[in-house]
Amino acid sequence: MPARRYIQIGIHGRTYRLAGPDPDRTRMMARQVHAAMTRLEDAMPGTEELKLAVLAAVHLADELSSLRDEYRDFRASVGGSAERMLRAIGETDSESDGAADASREAPEASVEDSPSEAA
Repeated sequence: MPARRYIQIGIHGRTYRLAGPDPDRTRMMARQVHAAMTRLEDAMPGTEELKLAVLAAVHLADELSSLRDEYRDFRASVGGSAERMLRAIGETDSESDGAADASREAPEASVEDSPSEAA
C-alpha cells in the first residue's frame, strides 16, 4: 500500500491538510469541490459556506451516481455484445469442425471408391 502523503489544498478560501497516496489526484478532487462550490455561490449569492459545501457534495454525489449508472449500462451492453460474439464464434467453430470432419471423411471414402472403379 502506498504511503499516505499530506498536502495543503485550498477550497473556497479555506486551507485544508489532506492525506492520500496520490497528491495530484487529491488536488484534482479539491479543484472539483472548489469549482462546484463557486458555481453554486454564483447562482445563489450570500449562501452560507456550509450550505454551499453540502449542496456541492450532493451535486457531486449525483454526478457520481449518474456515471455509475452509465458505467453499469455500458458493461451490460458490452457484456451482451461479447456473449453474442462468443456464441457466433462458437457456432462458426462448430460449423468449421463439421466441415473439417467431413473433409477428413471425404478422402477415406474416395480411397475406398478408387479400387471399386478400377474393378
